[in-house]
Amino acid sequence: MAMNLLSTQSEFVCNNECWRRALALAAKYGWQNAGTSAPKNFPEAWDGNYLTNDGQKFDREDALSFGSALKEALDDVPPIETPKPLEDQSDLEFFSGEDGKFFLRQLSGFCRSSGGFKIF
Repeated sequence: MAMNLLSTQSEFVCNNECWRRALALAAKYGWQNAGTSAPKNFPEAWDGNYLTNDGQKFDREDALSFGSALKEALDDVPPIETPKPLEDQSDLEFFSGEDGKFFLRQLSGFCRSSGGFKIF
């Protein structure tokens, strides 16, 4: 499943595993999630989750904090890709290597400049 992050200015797309790992990594680097706002016209009680793509709102301050935590984590991401099986990798190891670090830089920048976004 793809996660489409849509702000008023731009869009960022990633797969579910990258999104889940980025959320976990940011939490380890000080991000305290504020919970998402319910999608427009959502018929049920909303739990504030970040893991579905229902159109929920990732608010501005929360997105800024999330992006800043990912930026902070970048210095600790190993520069060379970790050869462990995916299921044995820590969140830092998951993003190891140039491609992983590039992904985190892009996601961090998107979040810090987005002004908030919706998750589809």
